[in-house]
Amino acid sequence: MSALQQGQVPWDWPQGYTMLTLNADEHPLMSWMHKPDPKLGPTEPDKQTVALIELEHVDQWLFGTVDQAAGVVRVPRVDVMGAAAVTQVHPATANEPLR
Repeated sequence: MSALQQGQVPWDWPQGYTMLTLNADEHPLMSWMHKPDPKLGPTEPDKQTVALIELEHVDQWLFGTVDQAAGVVRVPRVDVMGAAAVTQVHPATANEPLR
């Protein structure tokens, strides 16, 4: 059980919120998201996805060295994502938000 789960993280720490992202140009699902940026060259990264830190690695992320923390930041695997590519959109619903 992590220090976070055990309530050992001092919550009087100043709170800040950051979303870490990683390149997803080669990710099987996330590479389909967003239109390509026409201003970027073919070798420049374009697609980004939110980086995940698995619950069992929270202590390493919070209290480890820089190298240890960097080792737990990764692009999510497709099998843990609750999404899939849409192969066809019905014209009548093309402008409706996804549910």
